[in-house]
Amino acid sequence: MTLEINYSLQIRDLVRELSARLAITGESVAQEMHLASDELLEWIGYLHQSELTGQCDSLIDGLRSLILEAACGAAAGLYRSAIMSMRGQIDIALTWLYFKDHRIEWERVVRENKGYLLKSDVIDYLSDNYENFQKKFTILKNHKARNIDDPYKILSAHIHSIGLFTVPDIGGFADIVGKEESCKECILLQREVTEFISDIMLSSYGAKWASLPTPIVENAKRRLPNEKYVSVLNS
Repeated sequence: MTLEINYSLQIRDLVRELSARLAITGESVAQEMHLASDELLEWIGYLHQSELTGQCDSLIDGLRSLILEAACGAAAGLYRSAIMSMRGQIDIALTWLYFKDHRIEWERVVRENKGYLLKSDVIDYLSDNYENFQKKFTILKNHKARNIDDPYKILSAHIHSIGLFTVPDIGGFADIVGKEESCKECILLQREVTEFISDIMLSSYGAKWASLPTPIVENAKRRLPNEKYVSVLNS
């Protein structure tokens, strides 16, 4: 079937919708997305200062870029773009956790663009090689503030258009600009992603609690009963 499309009109309508969304809620959504990413940004600062190994350090900068990209997408109403960026945050954080200690494997990734690991593979690696990782991760999950255990699944469903509620319904260019409700849902999802990644990091680095940024430690204290807090941060 051949589609007859007036692209000049489509672009005009898209510019109108983008301008309206940015003017009405763009700044407030961007600010809320930043707040939803605060703890993750604290982790980026800590990792830069204390945990770089000389391998794939650029991934940490990439994580920060994906946070900014998600905020931009949500502010403009481009919620599908924001969702892709949020899933990318999980992917790149896990990729760094594995390859930072695997020089030869990382060199192959750079040289051949091969050798990436699935999310589940990295979680298994952390469980096998980081002392008490699974115990800590389970404790944090059992005392989560987020609504879902693993936001990666719902983000992937949107990206792969799995299910009736995630299939795109676009009649024209302007339809890719979401309504205010979609932008606010991105804020909620960013909070979920931030806590999920933070829990993985805390399960990996909790024993170094004395050097962790205060907001990360204080948030753990708020979420966990005292004996659980000790288990996560002192073992």
